Amino acid sequence: MSRRDCVLAGVFAALLGACGPGTIGEDDARFGASGNPTSDPADLDDPFPQDDPTCPSAAAVVSASNGWQSAAASQAAFDSLELELMARPEVTNLDALIAVGAHDIGDFSDAAISVRFADDGLIDARDGSGYDKDVSVSYEAGVWYTIVISADIANRTYDVEVGRCGEVRQPLITGAAFRADAGVNDRLTTWAAWSSRSAKLDLSTPSWSTAGSCAPATCPSLGLECGDPSNGCDGSLSCGGCAVGEACSAGACVDVSTPPPGGGELPGGVAGTCTPNASIGAACICEGAEYTEGYCCDEGFSYSACSTTDLYALPGGSGARDGSDWANALDGLPTSLVRDRVYWIGDGSYGTSKRTFNTAASGSTGITIRKATAAMHGTETGWNAAYGDGQARFGQLEFETGRYTMDGGEPNGIKSTVTSLINGDLVFIDAAADRIVLRNMEMDGGTVKSGSTQTAGICSSLGVRGDYAVVDRCDLHHAADDGVEVVGADYFKLFNSKIRHIYACGTDGKGCTGPCFNGHSDGIEMQNSDGVEIIGNMVYDILSTGAMLQKDQGKGPSANLVLRNNIFYTPEVGQTVYLADLSGARIYNNVVWNRTQGGGYGGITFGGTAVTDLEFYNNIVTSIRFSGAYNPSEHHMDYNQFGKMTSGGYPGNANDQEGDPLFDGILFSSDPADHTPADLVLSDFSLSPSSPCIDQGITAGPEWDIIGISRPQGPAQDMGVFEVTQ
Repeated sequence: MSRRDCVLAGVFAALLGACGPGTIGEDDARFGASGNPTSDPADLDDPFPQDDPTCPSAAAVVSASNGWQSAAASQAAFDSLELELMARPEVTNLDALIAVGAHDIGDFSDAAISVRFADDGLIDARDGSGYDKDVSVSYEAGVWYTIVISADIANRTYDVEVGRCGEVRQPLITGAAFRADAGVNDRLTTWAAWSSRSAKLDLSTPSWSTAGSCAPATCPSLGLECGDPSNGCDGSLSCGGCAVGEACSAGACVDVSTPPPGGGELPGGVAGTCTPNASIGAACICEGAEYTEGYCCDEGFSYSACSTTDLYALPGGSGARDGSDWANALDGLPTSLVRDRVYWIGDGSYGTSKRTFNTAASGSTGITIRKATAAMHGTETGWNAAYGDGQARFGQLEFETGRYTMDGGEPNGIKSTVTSLINGDLVFIDAAADRIVLRNMEMDGGTVKSGSTQTAGICSSLGVRGDYAVVDRCDLHHAADDGVEVVGADYFKLFNSKIRHIYACGTDGKGCTGPCFNGHSDGIEMQNSDGVEIIGNMVYDILSTGAMLQKDQGKGPSANLVLRNNIFYTPEVGQTVYLADLSGARIYNNVVWNRTQGGGYGGITFGGTAVTDLEFYNNIVTSIRFSGAYNPSEHHMDYNQFGKMTSGGYPGNANDQEGDPLFDGILFSSDPADHTPADLVLSDFSLSPSSPCIDQGITAGPEWDIIGISRPQGPAQDMGVFEVTQ
């Protein structure tokens, strides 16, 4: 992670150690007049010494100016909290706050507790809807003050004591009420500082003492029959799965036996003679793909010639165990596979140990591992419906050689997961492994936390280094650090998939501590990869950095990225998508959404002059920010809907719009209580009939929307991922 990424991940990096060795987050980092970390000597000028002679234990580790700086505590407080720290105002009549809340604090309404250095030279505290004090305590410039906040979380009240460092403290206020709209449920998790001016409020390292514990929810108490929601205590539940032909939506199993066509985006291939969902010859499966010249084609690429041999496998095997049919199934999937074969596999466990696929390449011949289903299972000989009504389960998977297809047959038909604590990737495609296809798979990182410590799980759901890989209709979730890492992997394609519930656990992770490097999570992290296509996906509930990060980071820039019909939604963090070191990107009809925040944060950030030949149209974005200069000759942008366009460096063009896009299920709001990313469903981002985004795009966008409706339905395309039928 670069120095700028550390800043974007959290400006309390110096306090929390969030950026690791050798970055701006080291103990010697300072905060300049802008409120951001700096090493510029001119920005380090301080009229007051770091150590006050009357308070030798005080040291300024954080300085707030011109806005908010928020940090997560090391553990949540449930019954009670005692927070003690020292604060030093740079000037009298400062107007600055120390705040405590239940989530990231970026607005006054997020602060349940507020202690204020008011602009009248007195210290007071918020009591419900206004500020008050039991005694008058004035403050002076350059003096350290001890602040002690004692909170009764169950009763939503708190006391404050204040005094000069080294002197007897006075009870500033007793029994003050929490701010009612701050969204406190059963805990306090975050503290923050704010200053209205460039003049600083210096803060020392806090002492955060808690009592009480969280009572985790259960599936019945939440009224859920499926899914893996949060238990409300930094953990997750497993409420079960759904039957074949059903999918879990908002905790209930719903009928999806007639799915929309292709997840919305089907890049063209060569027309062939294949009937979808049928077999060609002995063993060439052509489900939703195209067939020509004896090859099975996935999304326009030819991967392997049609096999002449089908083999069948079950855990434990059956009959003669020679794989000739289901009555004589192989005993599990063999360690050594043969090219020019399709291996049909039934339900059950194929081992929990790491499996490596390394059969030597042989021209264009490939290997297909296909989960059997009721609809497609090869031969009828020996077939039992029980072989096709569940999952085929594996541990870690690594592809060392190319041209493998692993297909679950139906959503989540093949599952890869771990139950121990592992520093690595759940599924890994080596640089030498080209043309790997992963379809209808669940990649469950298995992350489990105990308090703020990771006790099980793996760092990333998927690592891609090989060229021409395709990931289609997959569900990647519960990794500790990243969803997908794409490094030096040209022409990677991610279609119609979900990346969700990524926990930011690592050596200095925001979400919890664990073995993964730094733990600054991204749904998709990309470096030095050309021709990547990311189409028709949902990326959400990602802690720490954001839903997508494209940046050189020492690996090299990327070119010709395509982003179409994607939903990126991360209201828990400061930004959703960060793109830099990128040329020729084509970004159309995406939703990049977050809660509204200040300073241009919350939506998409472009890395200034490092982004060239950009096309950006028909998108719905909370906000936009250029960390360098916006250049209209390089940055071709128009016909977008922005929630707000303030302070981002982009002036807007003639056909851009600003304001609420009027989604059906997601609010235009700064309040985290209005955003529940863990419960997201696709239809949350459909457009209401009165949306200003209908018929306001350009017709050069994608031909289909995210569920396969052709564009346009009206006189022009709609903005965002959905096309409203008319």
